[in-house]
Amino acid sequence: MNHSIAKSGLSAVAIAAAAVFASGSAFAAIGAPIVTTTNSPTAGANTEEVYSIGPDGHLRYTSLSVFQGWTNYDISNYLLTLPSPSALPTVGSPLAYAHSTSGPDELFWLSADGHVHQTTSVPGQLYTNTDLTAATGSPIAAAGSPMTALALPGAKLRVYYQSTFGRIQEIAFDGAGHWTTTDLTAATGNTMLGTVGTPMASTVIGGANPRVYFFNTINHVAEMAASSGWHTTDLNVATGTNPPAQGSALTSVTFSGTSPHVFYFDVNNHVHELASSSSWHDTDLTNSTGTPVAMRGTGMTSFVLNNGANPKVYYTSYDGHIRQLTWSGSWSKIDLSGDLCAAPVAPNSLLSSYSSTNINNAVFYMSTDGHLRELLNSNQDWSGIDINGSGTSTTCAGDSGGVGGGIIPK
Repeated sequence: MNHSIAKSGLSAVAIAAAAVFASGSAFAAIGAPIVTTTNSPTAGANTEEVYSIGPDGHLRYTSLSVFQGWTNYDISNYLLTLPSPSALPTVGSPLAYAHSTSGPDELFWLSADGHVHQTTSVPGQLYTNTDLTAATGSPIAAAGSPMTALALPGAKLRVYYQSTFGRIQEIAFDGAGHWTTTDLTAATGNTMLGTVGTPMASTVIGGANPRVYFFNTINHVAEMAASSGWHTTDLNVATGTNPPAQGSALTSVTFSGTSPHVFYFDVNNHVHELASSSSWHDTDLTNSTGTPVAMRGTGMTSFVLNNGANPKVYYTSYDGHIRQLTWSGSWSKIDLSGDLCAAPVAPNSLLSSYSSTNINNAVFYMSTDGHLRELLNSNQDWSGIDINGSGTSTTCAGDSGGVGGGIIPK
C-alpha cells in the first residue's frame, strides 16, 4: 500500500543530531512485516514512524523525532485493555496500515485464532484494540493469509484478507462507527480465489473505488475492482505476460488518481509493471531499464510523487541491493544500496516506504545482521541509516564520514 502524507519531512542533519536510540530494544524479526509513515497525528510533525511485529510477536512502534531521537515501544504495554495471549499477532501474521486524512494510525493484523484485529492510536491516548472478526462475524482468516488495507475519504477504511480456500474478504468501516463484512469472491460470482500464502496489494481509483490485487489459484495476477459493483480481471490473461514467480512480491499505486499500476516479479525474476488507462498493458522493467533481476522471497514497496504523476518502486535485487525505479516520462533505475554502501538486505526481508514531500521519502528493510535500516532521501540527498546502531549513517570506504556519509546527491 502507498503511504503518502503531504507534510514537511526531516533533514539529515536533524536525524544525525537527534539519533539517541533506546538500547536493547526489540525490532522486527527478519521476514516479519514492517509499515512506515511520517508526520502522522500519533507523533506530530517532523517524525518518522515504523510499525512492526517483533521477535516476541508483539506489535512494536519505533519513532524518530528531532527532540527525542529514535525510541522504541512495545504497543502491548500501551493498550487500554491488557491483551490475552489470543489477542496478540500470531507468528507469521501480516501487518497492514491505513491512515485517513487527520485520522489516527490504523493497524490490522491476525491473531492465532484467525481473527482480524484493529489497533488504533489516538494522540494523547493509549492504543485501542478491536477484534473485527468478532464485531462483524467475518469469516476466520486462513492460516498464512495475506492482508492489505486502505483509507477512503470521509474516514472510511477497508481491510482485505483471505479466508478458507482463498476467498477474498472485505471488512469495511463507513466512517460513522459501523463495520460490515463482504465476501468479495461471492460478490463476483465465485469465479476467482486467491492463493493463500501469497501477497495482496490495494489502491484507490478516482478517490473512492478500491482495487485489490492478489495471485489467483492458477498463479496469475488478479484484480477485484469496485465500480458499480465488484468485478474481476485476470491481468496476466489480459496482457499476455509471464505469470508471477514463486516467492514474488506485489505492490500497487495509482497514477494521477485514475490509472492503477501493479508490480511483481515474473518466473524469470524480471520486474514487471501492469498498467491500465483505457486497457491493461505490460512493461518488463528489467528489460526496458536494465535493472537487475529480483531476489525471490523479498518484498516490494511503492508510492507516488507530484500529485500522483511520478511513482517510485523499490525492490531487492539478486545481490541483496535495494533498487529504485522511477517514472518521469520514462523509467530509470538507481542502485541505492551500492551508491550508499548500505548493508545488504536479508533474504525474506519485506520492505516499506513513505513519501512526505517530493524531496523527502524513505525505504526501510531488515539487513542480514538483523538490523532495521533506512535509506532516506532528505532534501534530495540520499543517506543510509542503521536504526539499531543509534541512528548512525552508513559510510562508504574512503568517505570522510560525518553527517550523512555515503550520500547520493540527486
